[in-house]
Amino acid sequence: NHIRKWIGDARKESLFSLIYCDLDRFKEYNDRHGFLKGDELINFTATILREGLDELPEGTRLGHIGGDDFVLVCPGKVSSSALDAICDAFDRKKGLYFSREENAAGCYRATDRQGAVCSVPLVTLSLSVIEKDNLDLCAHPAVIAEKAASLKHAVKRITAAERRSSWLIDRRKAGVSGEAEQ
Repeated sequence: NHIRKWIGDARKESLFSLIYCDLDRFKEYNDRHGFLKGDELINFTATILREGLDELPEGTRLGHIGGDDFVLVCPGKVSSSALDAICDAFDRKKGLYFSREENAAGCYRATDRQGAVCSVPLVTLSLSVIEKDNLDLCAHPAVIAEKAASLKHAVKRITAAERRSSWLIDRRKAGVSGEAEQ
């Protein structure tokens, strides 16, 4: 597929970053507001990411993995200000996809994954960033994507606690354990 080729091409550069993008609490949103509204929210997310390309290294490519997952393949390092700009734009504009009451409350009633009706925070965006420096030289593109996807669990803890979109850059060197940093 195209994304795998982009990652393969980027690995030949001296620097590259991969940003894995995922919507938090999208299933509950889709279940509560319907598939049509869910599709609109996915298109909105694509627009926010496309607009964010201006802040990212020139030549960055945006791909839709499927569902509410996207990837950005960047030929260079990504600045924290670019990541902040994408998250801020998403949070600033997402209110269009919620009612006045939901926006005021910062949440809505929906059924969670266990089938219980609960209060669900408004959807947020999680960005997981993996840089070339933090990969084994022979890492297959699928391994790179898996590493970025695994980092998303840490980002989702932040977005859930802070109720705002957020990002993490994996600063662990290849073959060394450690923590991701924001």
